[in-house]
Amino acid sequence: MQTDTPIASPTPRMPGAATWALIALILLTFVIQLLHAGSVAGPDIDALSKAGNVGYLTLTSEPWRLVTGMFMHGDWMHLLMNLAVLAYVGPLAEAVFGGRGSLAVFLAGGLLAGLASAIGGVAMAEQVNILGQVRYNLIVGVGASGAVMALCGALFAAYMLDESDQRHELLQDKAAISGLLPTVGLTLAFGFIRPSNDQVAHIGGLVAGAILGGCLLQTMHSPKRLVRALGHVGCAMLAILPIALWVPDPAAVELKAIAETIAEQERLEAAMPDFSEPPRSEERAQPLLPEAPATQGVGKMWSSQAGEF
Repeated sequence: MQTDTPIASPTPRMPGAATWALIALILLTFVIQLLHAGSVAGPDIDALSKAGNVGYLTLTSEPWRLVTGMFMHGDWMHLLMNLAVLAYVGPLAEAVFGGRGSLAVFLAGGLLAGLASAIGGVAMAEQVNILGQVRYNLIVGVGASGAVMALCGALFAAYMLDESDQRHELLQDKAAISGLLPTVGLTLAFGFIRPSNDQVAHIGGLVAGAILGGCLLQTMHSPKRLVRALGHVGCAMLAILPIALWVPDPAAVELKAIAETIAEQERLEAAMPDFSEPPRSEERAQPLLPEAPATQGVGKMWSSQAGEF
């Protein structure tokens, strides 16, 4: 009796070396965050602001925050959600682009997503109430989901553009690629529902990944190792060049004004006496420092790049 042999699915089940390396780096970063915070519950906003993606700092004097913010996370739930999505999307990207290619897309796409987040954070920093009072919200962007969305964008681009004879069998499996749609759709949907989700980073990562995937596709089928390596380098250049050329001359004055306002407000808040405990009898009452102008203030919030699924 003749029986049909089941066809094995081309969808990889386990992460490869590149995905495991990214997972390990994200976990190590979170452990360092917990050690600095001194609490297993997770870092607070002050701890996140020390290395997270703060727009007015990232775009002026501290561009390294694009890298650190990509691997930092706000709490355990944020961390576990992004790791779960990365463990699902990463193996697909490795199967199509290879380990080095998926790393190139993740890192370059994450940088571009972070750049978009920084610009969006500055644009949304100034809030004016009905009385005309201005308040600056110090928005701190952290999370890997901008980079994960870049992997999704690259896979979508490869699926639509790759028509070569060497096309990976995964790209011929419509079900495997369409399986990414719920992940992307829910991430974007929650970004509109929850204000704390960094929707700018999600969309920026998705678009950047599609561009990077399309560019990488031009070299990844070449039999020459040098050509394939140039494709990986090209992904890095596509990410670094916009950041290197970002000279915020029109916004420099405004960015510096925000930085000075926030720094002055925090200095005043730190110098204010602590009224949580009554002063000891031998202590003399100190005069209060002048209050900050009524038209200025500063608030803090962290904006998660949470990968919902």
